[in-house]
Amino acid sequence: MFFCLKYLECYPNLSAEWLLTGKGEVIKKEEKSNRSSDSSFEKLSIEEKLNALMNLVVENKKKTEDLKETNKRMIEDFRKENRDNQQEIYDSVTTIETRQSIDNSFIVGIIKSTLFREMEERKKSGTHE
Repeated sequence: MFFCLKYLECYPNLSAEWLLTGKGEVIKKEEKSNRSSDSSFEKLSIEEKLNALMNLVVENKKKTEDLKETNKRMIEDFRKENRDNQQEIYDSVTTIETRQSIDNSFIVGIIKSTLFREMEERKKSGTHE
């Protein structure tokens, strides 16, 4: 969700509905207020238009760089979270294996003890007969 909000912040003409659901137009429909700025743009000299366009290019380049940094941080966070999850799974498996090993050792000890007792009882009963 943060990803979507960041894009909408950087690209206000982008349709939130389209970004979130894939439905509707990609670009919001222009409002009347934009048309008045279009007519004022037409009144500018070629040099002023070029400067305005260059400013937009610089602004969009900055927004693109900001988005790249945001994406990079998100990818790093995802990878870190993934590594943390992998470590958690590894620790859980190791704990289970350790418990199984302890349980197996305990069971083997009980079996040995029982067999030893039975052998002792047989020896005693064999010597008394």
